[in-house]
Amino acid sequence: MDTTQTVGLAQAGRKFRFRPFQAIAALGCLGLSVATFACIALWVSGAAPAPPILRTGAGAVHLMLLFVALVLTVAQFAMPKGTRMHRQLGIAWAGSLVLGSLVSFFMHQINGGLSIPHYFSIATLILVPVIAWLGHTRRRLAHRILVTTYVLIFLVWAGVFAFKGDRALAVLFQAPWN
Repeated sequence: MDTTQTVGLAQAGRKFRFRPFQAIAALGCLGLSVATFACIALWVSGAAPAPPILRTGAGAVHLMLLFVALVLTVAQFAMPKGTRMHRQLGIAWAGSLVLGSLVSFFMHQINGGLSIPHYFSIATLILVPVIAWLGHTRRRLAHRILVTTYVLIFLVWAGVFAFKGDRALAVLFQAPWN
């Protein structure tokens, strides 16, 4: 058997290190992924009526792109770092976040203009290229810190607030119990 075909931690040539903030970020994204998938399933099956924002193309595309980003985030934190697969999924992750942020600027039906989540989109358009550049230039510590911080603030924290009040995911998630 050819040893170059091994997959996993041995391929990265590094020992696995438990990093608590990455674990919290990964678990947060996993929970949000499951909850978002449940909302999408309720919406697609017709068990819950689509909120107005999801009836627009921009709202639906934004939801799907950020769902993909959440799933890729969990995969990225779980797999060995520095491998070809890590870089390829990182490119897909960055693309999903950037496209999701760009699409969000077409979603202003709720209050007629830009709102606080749009500032998150602006920050994403700035930070994701920096994250990619840090990874590409092998600045591992800065890359790891910025990715973890970004995920905790812009995906997990903001994602939790997407399930509050009258936001689209909150409406979908609460529909079966209303």
